[in-house]
Amino acid sequence: MTENEVASTNSIFLKQAVYDLMNELIHYNGVLRENKSGSELKEIINNKFVKICKHYLSIGQNELELLEREAFEIGEIAYLMHYRLPDFFKDIMLLHRDVLLQLQIGIHKHLEGVVSKKSHENHSVSSQNILLEAVEFFIQKFKEEEILAERLSERKKGIDSKVRHHQNPWNTYAKQFEILLYQFDSININDSIVDQSIRVFKELSTNTNEIAAMSVAESETIVNELKLSISNIEKIAGKEDLTILYTPLKK
Repeated sequence: MTENEVASTNSIFLKQAVYDLMNELIHYNGVLRENKSGSELKEIINNKFVKICKHYLSIGQNELELLEREAFEIGEIAYLMHYRLPDFFKDIMLLHRDVLLQLQIGIHKHLEGVVSKKSHENHSVSSQNILLEAVEFFIQKFKEEEILAERLSERKKGIDSKVRHHQNPWNTYAKQFEILLYQFDSININDSIVDQSIRVFKELSTNTNEIAAMSVAESETIVNELKLSISNIEKIAGKEDLTILYTPLKK
């Protein structure tokens, strides 16, 4: 294959990747329309949304490498993924990160018994609705920007005239996306630690209460036996009555 054929193949591959990304977003949007518990929503974010984030990051990086290797002018995909969409995508990443953290906190508070089951469920529903609204907005913005990029590329001066005097911002955005993905991981790592700690403390508390209850019961038994012994002492009239003391003290 010639260099032009290779470049054309790479370009087709990236266009397909963008198409696949849109389909993933649409599918994710459909999942968010289903009723989910807080734990289920947390898993959906960690699996489906994080996968979307990595896909976006991969497309942007591949397009940048293609531009640098082939010394191309900025085309539709680079303009869309590097210039037009990153701010919007960063916003939904930030929102998902914050919702994930709040879901973790809500689950922990419910586990501790600080909030009721109903309050916890309401918080989960509210969180899901916020994500659904944000994803639908991004999908619509994605479609609009895709159409605008295509139209702009058909003009004589085209996209190049829009970006000629601007440095490609992708590397900056890519670092921000990677930091956010790292924060997702950190939230999940801390979650497992906190969850385990709560369960251990609850178990300790339960055991402590059981031990305390047993101690109180044993103390009451001993006190009752001592009271009976004192009562018997007061009844002693002679040596022959000393056997009265032995009975309550025998085990």
